[in-house]
Amino acid sequence: MKQNLLKYSALVITLIFIINTTQAQRYSFGASGGFGQTNTGNVMLSRSFGIGANKKLFIAPAIRIGYASSSTLNFISAPAKITKDKDRIDTLSVGNTGIIAANLALNIGYKFKEKFALVFNIDLVGLSFGSEQKAIFLPGEASKNQLISSRATTAKPTSTNILLVGDNDFGTLNSALTLHYYLTPKISINAGVGFLFTEYTSNISLGAANNDRFRYKTFQGVLGVNYYFE
Repeated sequence: MKQNLLKYSALVITLIFIINTTQAQRYSFGASGGFGQTNTGNVMLSRSFGIGANKKLFIAPAIRIGYASSSTLNFISAPAKITKDKDRIDTLSVGNTGIIAANLALNIGYKFKEKFALVFNIDLVGLSFGSEQKAIFLPGEASKNQLISSRATTAKPTSTNILLVGDNDFGTLNSALTLHYYLTPKISINAGVGFLFTEYTSNISLGAANNDRFRYKTFQGVLGVNYYFE
């Protein structure tokens, strides 16, 4: 955990250095929707910084606020120390999920034509909110071997979101790769694919792994629109 936090801190410091050595271009406000097993709606405010002589490559720190919802989903054990052993993975079935996530995010893009740009964005750190939901714990192999059975419980969205790579992540984090088409210098539309982590924390620790964090991963189709201003 400490090693991951050091890597994360080094990344943040590197980004701050890059921003301080580039030229600010403009702000953008975007709205997008993600569609899949979990549906999302997001708004994002960002500021773009051009890199290089022609400024075709750019980074854009951002604030993203999103809402993720779905019908019943099966969340699996989240911590990386558990997911390394499939027998230790348990399931938490949560009905009518709804998570509000407010995250600091980063866009990295390249404008390869006058009217086209390819942009990758990812959440870095933030907070999640949502109401408590009824849930059912479904034991994995290790839990069954200890005669641990299914049981009803409750769960809430994990409150802290931190990008630490893969199953080391905490909370609800969104990312997407999108192709942007500029209708005018101030308006673009975009489409692409997204990858979403959502996470719930049960009110008690459960199963042979004595775990309370459960995650659901899903791919999404993404559509959006952006407005640019100085």
